[in-house]
Amino acid sequence: MDTDFRRQAQQDMAKQLDASLLPIRQAFLSTLIQRVIRFEALKQDLEAGQDMATALSGVANLAHKMAGVAETLGFGEIGIFAAEVDRAITGGRIAGQGDTDIWHGIEDTLEQLLDAMEAQLDD
Repeated sequence: MDTDFRRQAQQDMAKQLDASLLPIRQAFLSTLIQRVIRFEALKQDLEAGQDMATALSGVANLAHKMAGVAETLGFGEIGIFAAEVDRAITGGRIAGQGDTDIWHGIEDTLEQLLDAMEAQLDD
């Protein structure tokens, strides 16, 4: 009986949490298109080899901001890819890799992140 009560209490708390996160989740979704556009612009700079250090910093900052909050709000794939991009850029810089090498190391993961973001826009 005690276990059933705890289970029900946990389910009730989860529903309340879901309801309280709904406005934040909707706000996240409402900014997703602008984030996709920003990532795409930075990606174009990287592909063109233009101001790569600034573009990589922009990608890292945007990915870092998305990494934790996306997973918390139920967008696990976005959070995972964003965290991978952020870690790869930060780790590459710490290891002394050049910007071109870092870019080539994150290119596929950034594309997966963009695909995951765009999939949410399609839903």
